[in-house]
Amino acid sequence: MPSSEINFVPDSSKKVPNIKDQIFQWVIKNGKRIVIITQAIVLIVFISRFKFDTDIRNLNTEIEQNQAVVENLADVETAYLQNQEKLGLIKPIIERQIDWDKRLTDFTAKIPNDLTLATVKFSEKAISITAGTKNAQSFQIFVNLLVKDQTIRSAVLQSSQYDTEADEYKFVINMEL
Repeated sequence: MPSSEINFVPDSSKKVPNIKDQIFQWVIKNGKRIVIITQAIVLIVFISRFKFDTDIRNLNTEIEQNQAVVENLADVETAYLQNQEKLGLIKPIIERQIDWDKRLTDFTAKIPNDLTLATVKFSEKAISITAGTKNAQSFQIFVNLLVKDQTIRSAVLQSSQYDTEADEYKFVINMEL
């Protein structure tokens, strides 16, 4: 039967734990979890090290292969850069280049049929023509076409004469383009 006594005297066996006992109790309860988590982290790091070592080896191999490719392409790059430099020097020359085929085609279209060219001298900015015709009207048509031409800045009649033996009017015209 249970005793019906009530004891108000504190039990000496259940004394208040001091701070050292509280820390000890906490370490025993929670310390096991901390040790297990720490061991799991150590294992994960250890296993991941193998993966990282493999990745480093693969990257080193890839770098060596790419380095060989870059070294092989160094000559190609040098040649390419030299060609680009040459093209840069040639470009202004090509842009200033005169389309002689077009100029001659345009020029010959202006020449009347009965006008005979003796000499034609072309330079970058001038044309000199020595010609002859038996018909003064052909000379007039030729001069009018030259005056209307937008590519010719000026046309100067350098000399003209009528050759009675050949029954021909001979002239020299200098044109500035």
